[in-house]
Amino acid sequence: KAPAYQDRPLKDIKVVISRTPRYQGNPNFYKNFLTSLDPSKCLFVGLANEYEDFASEFNFPLNFYQAKDALDLASVIDSAPMFLGNQSMSCAIAKGLGKLSFVELGRSSANYVFHFNKETHYF
Repeated sequence: KAPAYQDRPLKDIKVVISRTPRYQGNPNFYKNFLTSLDPSKCLFVGLANEYEDFASEFNFPLNFYQAKDALDLASVIDSAPMFLGNQSMSCAIAKGLGKLSFVELGRSSANYVFHFNKETHYF
């Protein structure tokens, strides 16, 4: 179950994570990548059910934040140096902010691919 809503995320967050139900395609990458991260330094942004699905599927009890609006979401994403997630509005914001991003491409269609560069890695 998603933890109680936080007024603002923690200041020492290193990775913002978002994974929507659409465009999922590589759960093994998450399983491997998450072992190198400290859950207390990670923040999941999205809806409560998305958080619950992520935390349950990957057994990774990270912090949760549900943004009030798109500007609030952009501010939260901008506060961390790295983004991890799938094709979504959060991903587009992270890319627009120039964040180091690891982007999961969906199995059925990878229709959200930015120009390849050193800041974006697809899996």
